[in-house]
Amino acid sequence: MPSLVDDTHFLAIARDKLALRKLTGETVWTSRAPGGRSLQAELAQDRLSRDGRRVAVRLLRAVVCQEPVNWDRSRTPGKIFHEVQFRRPGTRTVEIEGSIAVWEAASGRLLAQVPVQNLEGDRKFKLNSSFALSPDGRLLAVLQDGLLALWKL
Repeated sequence: MPSLVDDTHFLAIARDKLALRKLTGETVWTSRAPGGRSLQAELAQDRLSRDGRRVAVRLLRAVVCQEPVNWDRSRTPGKIFHEVQFRRPGTRTVEIEGSIAVWEAASGRLLAQVPVQNLEGDRKFKLNSSFALSPDGRLLAVLQDGLLALWKL
């Protein structure tokens, strides 16, 4: 779902790139996801600042994991992963949240990349931290694991 920037422009987000386009369809600029990452486009996870000057988009990174054959659900959640049996050849690649990137909407210039990490210190991967830009786009607020972090951009 595209985000309207103003009366004549919108942001289009695909898996590997972000573009500012005129309502006529003409592309003003295109910027690729940094560092071989991908953009979370299918869930419309972009956040446009209220003034339309900056946009924040969730960046995903690919990891290879092994799928569990089974686990005993009667155990406490913290101990489940100590008792998991893994298949040897049953690996797959999944995308996890890696960071949040902020672009300048007028030029397509990448302004910042803010890391999103699991604050509990274990190897669990959590997707979908909440984030928002301030009305002027100069601050990025990231809510994760009950902690709010403010990033000055």
